[in-house]
Amino acid sequence: MLVRVILVAACLGLVVQGRQTPSGIDGRVLAKLDGMATEQHLADAVRFGEDVVEMAKRMESMIAGSRVKVVKGSITHAQIIDGSSTASSQKQDYVARTVLKASSFFLNSYCKPGGIPSGDCGAYLEGETIPTSKLLDKCQKIVDRKTYNDEYRRLLAASYHDGIYEFRKSVKGGELPDPRSISSKFHGAKEKKDSTRTVALVQWTQFIEQDLAKTTVQTMHDGTEIECCTGDHSPVLPRYRHPACAPLMIAENDPHYKTQGVTCLNYVRSALSLGSSCHLGAANQLNQATNRLDLSQLYGNHETETMPLRTLRGGKLKSQAFDSTEFLSESLDRKLCMT
Repeated sequence: MLVRVILVAACLGLVVQGRQTPSGIDGRVLAKLDGMATEQHLADAVRFGEDVVEMAKRMESMIAGSRVKVVKGSITHAQIIDGSSTASSQKQDYVARTVLKASSFFLNSYCKPGGIPSGDCGAYLEGETIPTSKLLDKCQKIVDRKTYNDEYRRLLAASYHDGIYEFRKSVKGGELPDPRSISSKFHGAKEKKDSTRTVALVQWTQFIEQDLAKTTVQTMHDGTEIECCTGDHSPVLPRYRHPACAPLMIAENDPHYKTQGVTCLNYVRSALSLGSSCHLGAANQLNQATNRLDLSQLYGNHETETMPLRTLRGGKLKSQAFDSTEFLSESLDRKLCMT
């Protein structure tokens, strides 16, 4: 019986002294991590995270004051409209980024010097609650107000190069193949006729998908959108490149862009979620859509978004007439207008 209990504990992880012991970590490594995760070390990590994010505000103000801006009607602007974020999502993402910086500090200050594998360090931190601090207060306030879990559920554990946030790399430590080149090979320009399906299938599939998933991108601390490429689709200078930037670099022989002089497409890292509890650890992406088929892509995800859109009669949405034709209400957010 004792052997069975030990095996189950080893497979699923035990709760020890109020924390979840991560599975898959060698016992000796786990003991070293327990010794590193003192109250003082965790508090130092949180202070560092708060300081870094505060300093980043000055950097963001400098970028926002430069000529590197999102231009209305551009490709980037269209992407932003498609994945526009709410004020509550932006606030949560900003707090989650502070937690991420704290986790990175612990990784680089204690795990790496102690010879702890990055993956083990990231997995261990997921069982560590944020120590008592202003950051914990902010996190709890956001988590307590959630009406649904807005963190994407993982089928597999997070797998970042540094165990926390960096993009994965090849087994030899190099960069992985360019996403655009892979996409071009899988999706060619040849047209194929389909005799069994119409474009309605595509539209309906997308409509359902948008009811269940909406990934938004990070913004600056004041909600300003991030641009990673210049107006002529070239990479921005390093001094104006936001840390959340991960632009797609376009090859000269790209089948679509080779005649347009485009060498850079904007790509900003996804907004982050705090999940359902305030803990350290690897980044988890935020899903701004609700986790139910509830037409949230029409009515909105929160009451503050929903109420201005509804007539409160028969589930109908407010509308307005143009040339005797009824349309949905015009957005009051000028950022969402293409012109």
